[in-house]
Amino acid sequence: MPSRKAVDVCILSSLLAFAFASSAAAQVTATAVPMSLSALKPESITVTLTSSNTVTFNLVGGSADTGSIIPAWTTNWNLKHSENTVMVCVFLSGALSGTNGNTDTVPMAYILGGPGGVAPFTAITGNGCGQIGNALVISTTALTNANRKNGSKSDSVALEINDAPLVLQADTYSGTLNIVAQATP
Repeated sequence: MPSRKAVDVCILSSLLAFAFASSAAAQVTATAVPMSLSALKPESITVTLTSSNTVTFNLVGGSADTGSIIPAWTTNWNLKHSENTVMVCVFLSGALSGTNGNTDTVPMAYILGGPGGVAPFTAITGNGCGQIGNALVISTTALTNANRKNGSKSDSVALEINDAPLVLQADTYSGTLNIVAQATP
């Protein structure tokens, strides 16, 4: 029969072998290091024409002459919760100027717009969308949780030139009408 000491040595040897085998096969894991993630979805608001970008007028004199087309566009937006309204305006870059050395102009006060493509026509000489004295507000949309992201609205404006009081030289007159959308808190 083996001595007690021999049995104790065998047991101790077995335990030590198991302990060394366990520590040699154990995984070593570093402490987790946190890293912040940030994803930014920027606000956006765009205007896209859905009609031709050229309006022509036949100035026959003594009347209000309507434009050849009714400009139409779509405004799309994706806005922060702090924005409450989307305003869409048209504004003039200036009077319509004659070409070929002609100094006559069609003043802005005689260029009129009908929001929604219908009368009544109003001079494009108001304020809106950051413009002062040369704008016409076409529409205002209140924002809600339902329409704040991926919102969309279609608009149009009929145009006319009141050339009744004007005495213009025969010529081509040109200028620029701009369409802009603005989100406000």
